[in-house]
Amino acid sequence: MKNLLNHDIVPCIPEIGSVGASGDLTPLSYIAAVLMGQRKVIYKNKITDTKTALEKEKLTPLKLKSKEGLALMNGTSVMTAIASIAWMDLKKLSNISDFITAVTVEIINGNEIPFREKVSLIKNHIGQIESAQYIFNILKNSKRVYKYENLLNIIGTIQGNNFKKNDRRIQDRYSVRCAPQINGVLRDTLKFSKTWIENEINSANDNPLIDPDDKTVYNSGNFYGGHISCACDYLRVALANIIDLSDKQSALIIDGKFNNLTENLIPEFKDDSPLKGIQHGFKAAQISISAICSEIQYLSNPISIHSRPTESLNQDKVSLGTISARKLRDSIDLAYLQFSIHLLAVLQAMDLIGLNDFSNFSKNVHLEIRKFTKFLDKDRPMDEEIIKVRDFLKKTDIF
Repeated sequence: MKNLLNHDIVPCIPEIGSVGASGDLTPLSYIAAVLMGQRKVIYKNKITDTKTALEKEKLTPLKLKSKEGLALMNGTSVMTAIASIAWMDLKKLSNISDFITAVTVEIINGNEIPFREKVSLIKNHIGQIESAQYIFNILKNSKRVYKYENLLNIIGTIQGNNFKKNDRRIQDRYSVRCAPQINGVLRDTLKFSKTWIENEINSANDNPLIDPDDKTVYNSGNFYGGHISCACDYLRVALANIIDLSDKQSALIIDGKFNNLTENLIPEFKDDSPLKGIQHGFKAAQISISAICSEIQYLSNPISIHSRPTESLNQDKVSLGTISARKLRDSIDLAYLQFSIHLLAVLQAMDLIGLNDFSNFSKNVHLEIRKFTKFLDKDRPMDEEIIKVRDFLKKTDIF
């Protein structure tokens, strides 16, 4: 297996066909077959016969001894690998979500007090504390955000009257001021799921287990992927919540009723411009965000509870861990796409406002993404730019 990695020979395995107990039997059988010189591999960017690839790299297929084939197949390696990569992506997506919250506060001239440390310390959830700190660290040098003490001076008192109308909101909408409480759940879910995934990586999954010291044979069930299946279920739900948060926040900056800019972030046109009144701006972008959000919410439904009996009722209760992990991966791919559209709307709003008073971090993100995107000065296809932003988000360490 190490030689395959070193020579960049990758077994072709199917996505579907594993019930997650006895482990990932079906997909792992393809890896075992490759070690024996059978089936197909990806070699030099092409799908080819395993035997051909091994011969070109002067590698000898294995002749498996007793129980070695079963040991290669009887485990949770596939679901755990997918979950591990997904976990890393989710860590980044949680940071991107907090950035979007911070820059939304800037765009709408919001209030920074929900993100002060004292608030989250009183709530006492570590994920919320981390989320609020990430947001506050961005906002602390922004000139577009109201400090609470300054906001109180602007609002003033009712001075003995029963009622006083103010143009300024004392509190921002839930999708802004409750963002750490929402993203904090994802961050805390990442914490406990990390332990579960790492424990699974470092576990013995085979059946039967054979104790080399006293020769005891344990016919048991360590191949069951329950922890990975449930971890991915929980992560999909937590991800769906920050994606729903993005859907609501995008409305705040795209809808002309809320953004104090233009309807759908359309550029300002002179009255005699032939473009005035016929531009759609980010209207379709917001529709796409809502569509993607709905799809991710659908994918957040739990997989682990849908166990089906198989193998003549021997495998009568199975984990479905690989399906759960795959659906998490699918949700993440969609999340990157939604955040890409959302970020283009964020940059459009920043350009309409002018960058000077935004935080240093927000200006830096704007600078990096504007290297390969441009201001929407009139309606045009945006799909290629969205894909470029998605690819950037997957690779960048800026967040």
